[in-house]
Amino acid sequence: MTDARQPAVRDRKSNRTTPSILDCFPPVNAVFARVQRQESAWLKAGFASSARDQGSCRRPCARAASGPVLIDSLVPEIIRWQTPLAFMRRTAVEDAELGGKQTRKGDKLAMWYLSGNRDEEAIDEPNRFIIDRARPRQHLSFGFGIHRCVGNRLAELQLKILWEELLRRFPVIEVMGEPIRVRSPFVRGFTRLPVRIPG
Repeated sequence: MTDARQPAVRDRKSNRTTPSILDCFPPVNAVFARVQRQESAWLKAGFASSARDQGSCRRPCARAASGPVLIDSLVPEIIRWQTPLAFMRRTAVEDAELGGKQTRKGDKLAMWYLSGNRDEEAIDEPNRFIIDRARPRQHLSFGFGIHRCVGNRLAELQLKILWEELLRRFPVIEVMGEPIRVRSPFVRGFTRLPVRIPG
């Protein structure tokens, strides 16, 4: 089986380069690249959220390690909590009224994903990080409708495998300091998060 993410290979005899499968499909390549950038932020966000909610990652990590069902709900909860893109701008294609506010065709609108993922009318206790949330995939981090991220299932699968393997090896992971965030009003990511894995 060919790994879709393998780099281009040069044949020594013919001196020809065989491109990666992804080089032939730029939209798919873009999805992989975006998912790989986000999974690092989501992993760090999981630790940071656990630490903020529980004082360390000890209890949430131990609970998640106790069964795959909790990891299935942990992953979308991390994605909801982190909300990697804070907002997106759209242009109204027709006149409309939303929330008592009138929008005219051509108006520029900002959609705050972060706000939607903390909507108390749609999500129970939205300001708490709950790894066994009843409906964890009810969030807007991947967008909605025709603008929904085509890589959402891939992102969830990568994070699920990552957390399964990580917690199988290291059931206790302690956050040792505050995270350092990406300096961006648009991307909600982390550049550094110090953790300790007890020996």
